[in-house]
Amino acid sequence: KNDIKLEGAVGWERRGFDYYGYSQQPIGDNITEPSIFNSWNKFFFNGSFSNAYEKAKVDYQAKANASYLFTHLKTTELVLSGGLSGVLPLTDRLSAGLEGSVVLAQTHDTTNTVYRNLYRLKPTFFYRADKFSVTAGLNLLNDREKVSYNQNYVYPIIKVDFQPFEGIRAFAGYEGDMYANNLTSLLLENKWLGRNS
Repeated sequence: KNDIKLEGAVGWERRGFDYYGYSQQPIGDNITEPSIFNSWNKFFFNGSFSNAYEKAKVDYQAKANASYLFTHLKTTELVLSGGLSGVLPLTDRLSAGLEGSVVLAQTHDTTNTVYRNLYRLKPTFFYRADKFSVTAGLNLLNDREKVSYNQNYVYPIIKVDFQPFEGIRAFAGYEGDMYANNLTSLLLENKWLGRNS
């Protein structure tokens, strides 16, 4: 049997605001409300497909996202991202997992165009016993700008989950990772960013 689950969403988001605040009273001789106004519009698509058959040997999921943002100040950004993850049982207690993802961002403003990419590959092994489980692996990353920057990173992954009694659980672990920041994510933190940020 081969059941697949499909999900997707398409949307549009708009935000508008004034720099420095604005009231009905003039701010200055040469400052009008349109001169300090900014807005951004974002069109986006999210989609995924995954295994929905409980007895399948391999469990997998694939995701794809795309967004296009443009501002009143003539800045645009296209972000494409996607990922694939899968788990393969090796024995009754041991399984192998693999995750891969990519984020591709192109930002264009009044002076230049910047390409920023983040690639991730995460192989892991998972062992489950009666009272505990252990996850171990590596997080391999590449952070790249088209011309000026290209850096590789390796982070360890180790997690231990211990359940000595029913209802009591203890866990500890360490996992290094990296987050892809781009203009879209920065504007969500600080909407007053200007040009060429």
